[in-house]
Amino acid sequence: MKYTIFLLLILTSATSFSQKNYVEGFIILKNQKDTLKGKIDDQNWSINPTKVNFINIENTLLTYEIGSLKSFGVKNQESYIIDKVDLDVTPVQSSELLRENRLIIKKDTLLALLVYLQSENSLLYFKDKQSKEHFFYKNDIQISELINQKFLLKRGDKFFEYNNKVYQKQLDSLFTTCTKTIQTNSITYDKNSIVDKFIEYNDCIGCNYSCYFKKKDDNNILTIGFTTGINFEGKTLFHKDYFENVDLKNKYASPSFLVGINASIALKRNLNRNSILFETYYFNDNVQNQFKDYNASFSYLNFTTLIRRQFGSYKSFYPFFGAGANIKFLLSSQKALFEVDKISPHLVLELGAKRGNILISTRLKSGPAGKNDIIYEYRKAAEVIDEIKYNKVTFQFSLTYVFYNRNKSF
Repeated sequence: MKYTIFLLLILTSATSFSQKNYVEGFIILKNQKDTLKGKIDDQNWSINPTKVNFINIENTLLTYEIGSLKSFGVKNQESYIIDKVDLDVTPVQSSELLRENRLIIKKDTLLALLVYLQSENSLLYFKDKQSKEHFFYKNDIQISELINQKFLLKRGDKFFEYNNKVYQKQLDSLFTTCTKTIQTNSITYDKNSIVDKFIEYNDCIGCNYSCYFKKKDDNNILTIGFTTGINFEGKTLFHKDYFENVDLKNKYASPSFLVGINASIALKRNLNRNSILFETYYFNDNVQNQFKDYNASFSYLNFTTLIRRQFGSYKSFYPFFGAGANIKFLLSSQKALFEVDKISPHLVLELGAKRGNILISTRLKSGPAGKNDIIYEYRKAAEVIDEIKYNKVTFQFSLTYVFYNRNKSF
């Protein structure tokens, strides 16, 4: 128990590391035209930010409220423009819909708008604190929101949810400058549907892929690595010989070398902060008593699944911790087995650090209460019994080299 508490304290202290993620980026200050290059704290904003951290070429850390910026972005990934817009804050959640056909507009709202498509008619995006999505189109004159209006309409004694799809009418009006008809009645209020129509429209008016950029799609990050390490499993060997009236007990811990392979998946552009690890590794456990007159060898295959949380860089190191489960499966034994638990489950806590393609980690594995990983071996028609009992809590140190990484910035 004391080891578990100790590791939990270490994991808790890991949260004190700054969760910053500085990557190449840029800012443009308000009322200026020059682009300032440096490193921006990319927080993979699920809700559009209200301030950004920036390290300039003099290596000075500065924090900017969006009111002091004209634009900012992450190099080769995404950019934001800052402007005041009329924001539709009408509820869209079914439980909060208005019981009348009315819009609630918040005038002159300062926002950082994510650029999905930049051209003569740009497509912008904003997600508010209520997780409501907003799409805007920008031309030389103004920025206008595409309105997705939902409300409750009373029919008889009941209210029914209704969507008048104002955005379709807005797009229909915008697309009239195209020489061909662009269908708008099938457009849904989501990124893929609206972006595709904007590309079709810009192509129609003479702007092809060479004159605008489209925000890159975020990809899942897949890594595959080779793992090696040392497994420390404390165990107790009980030797009972009924003919000679011998009953010996020998506690010890012996290291076992492990080798394996693992794969991790981090969901779309969360900067590898949250990932799922799948790992399988093999080790051979040699057991002998203190007199070295008893020896046995057991081969195990392990399957581990972990959820990892990675923190920001600390002197080029990225600390992380994880939690999950491990299944240890007995493959083979030198000796004839009388009784054996071939499958042994464990809970796993992990603490480690990453630098480049190298990961170093230490793990604490604990068997569930009431479950003992015990092997019974018999010789001489069961008059001599050797019982090997593994400790509930074991340790493991491992080194992983990532030889495949879908994300080159790893």
